[in-house]
Amino acid sequence: MDIMKESAFNGKGAPATFITDDSEAEINIMKKIWPSNSNFLFIFHVGQAVWRWLWDSKNGIPNDSRRQLMSYFQSILYAESPACAKEAYLNAIGYIGSCIPTYPLWNAYLMQMWNRTELRCLAFRDESVKGHNTNNFSEVAIRIFKDEVLSRVRAYNVITLIDFCSTTLEGYSTRRLQEFANSRNPGPRLFLEKMKKNSLDSRNPINPEHLKKIQCNESQFSVLSENITYFVDVLSACCSCSAGRLGKFCKHQFAVNYYYNICGKNFPAVGAKEKHEIACLPLGQEAPPVAFYQQFRLNSYDIPTLDSCIDGIAPSTTQSFTASPSSEHDIQLETNEQQEKLIKAFRDTLEKFDPSGPAMEKALMRLKKISSEGQCESMLATLSSNVSLKKSSGVAIRV
Repeated sequence: MDIMKESAFNGKGAPATFITDDSEAEINIMKKIWPSNSNFLFIFHVGQAVWRWLWDSKNGIPNDSRRQLMSYFQSILYAESPACAKEAYLNAIGYIGSCIPTYPLWNAYLMQMWNRTELRCLAFRDESVKGHNTNNFSEVAIRIFKDEVLSRVRAYNVITLIDFCSTTLEGYSTRRLQEFANSRNPGPRLFLEKMKKNSLDSRNPINPEHLKKIQCNESQFSVLSENITYFVDVLSACCSCSAGRLGKFCKHQFAVNYYYNICGKNFPAVGAKEKHEIACLPLGQEAPPVAFYQQFRLNSYDIPTLDSCIDGIAPSTTQSFTASPSSEHDIQLETNEQQEKLIKAFRDTLEKFDPSGPAMEKALMRLKKISSEGQCESMLATLSSNVSLKKSSGVAIRV
């Protein structure tokens, strides 16, 4: 620990949160080194441990009661508040609302788990976990090291391991960072498009009048969504909804970003400045300028960073909202015209050829089975795919 500087861990000098397995030795050593950090357990591994306990024959839990008891425990694990977690706990041990027989060993096991419920239950976590409650980061890092560096080979000497870490691992990291900076990874863009669809293009869209800035705090907003008011804090990058409460990026934060042109710390790195900073990691001074990472067509996702937008946080809703209204309006008009043309062409085809009843009934059954936007897009793209789109210019003359 002596080699770590005071500016380590993003200038804090120590990690704020650890997510570990249920190991007393591991938790104690973390507390000894960093006394001020918080510790939580992987919820997936906690669920696995409970499920193994229920299936252990020595505990005497009948087969038809295991799923119900596991459901009771999950209601404790995913409770939204400590009060809801306690109510679910009392229900699980048979004090309130339970409709199945209670088992002494199950009650004793659950009481033992409840003594440290703040390590397991999501109700006792905050935005510091950034929406992560599993060990995905560590598992991915180990998988990359095994697959990309060691090539699934166990027998390597120390010198070879050092060489692989300094060449193969560095080369892999360099390629992946450049791939992300050069927009070869569509993950963040697709994620933002999904968020836009959920918040702005849904049945209950979030409109500009649904957002209000709180008077006493320039970085907090109230967002009305589906008749429920949620509170978004841009500085802490959290929201009062079930997903944003744990620091995960939600549709309410996206609405604040879209209408007020403000982003938090958990906003996906899609801007030119963020991509340039990522490119500087593998390339250093040889990285291209920021303008190199600008999109060909600027859109609403080209947003400033948090540091640049908090200083002048008073937004101009008309300016940010009308950043590209004409293009979106034109796209919507074009889409409506295409829909009208498609309906007219389909109607003209039916009147011209007068198809049989069984064929129309079969087509109607297929249309009723479409349940998603992707299926609808696929149906339109493959409609009459066996009919050639090319027009024959006449009989070809062989030469």
